[in-house]
Amino acid sequence: MPENTNICQKPEHLIGKPQDCSPEQIRKCHGTEHDHVCISEQEKRILMQMQEILGFIPGPLVVMSKREGLLSNFMTYGKCLFEGGPLNDRERFLIALSAATALKSRNCIQSHYKRALNAGATKDEVLQSMLIAGMISNTSTLHIAYDATDSLDDKAEAL
Repeated sequence: MPENTNICQKPEHLIGKPQDCSPEQIRKCHGTEHDHVCISEQEKRILMQMQEILGFIPGPLVVMSKREGLLSNFMTYGKCLFEGGPLNDRERFLIALSAATALKSRNCIQSHYKRALNAGATKDEVLQSMLIAGMISNTSTLHIAYDATDSLDDKAEAL
């Protein structure tokens, strides 16, 4: 792994500044996002931990790692929310899975699915939480669309 010198190891592939590299460009030049020269050692450790835990590195974490301290602060915030409190791990990760499903966040769905199973959730509980989230997110979309159109409001009042 190259030292964090902020000097691009493959400048022939560089389009802008090293910190502006896309995840695809980083993989092309360095193999993995956590090997990129513009990422601090602490951020590299976090990305490598996510790779070990999830089997992949979520793209938003790569984006956050490009701003010094942002990724570590985000992870600290998340750790505070996911540890302790009145809910157990299984319940917290089922809720997180539901939110990720409602928000249509593929990486978060994959992450919280694995974490919910590891925390003891059954596949039936996972399915139920995703179905509920899908139903809620679908109807909220319709509610927003309904409220945004004056003509539908007039038609509803006529009924």
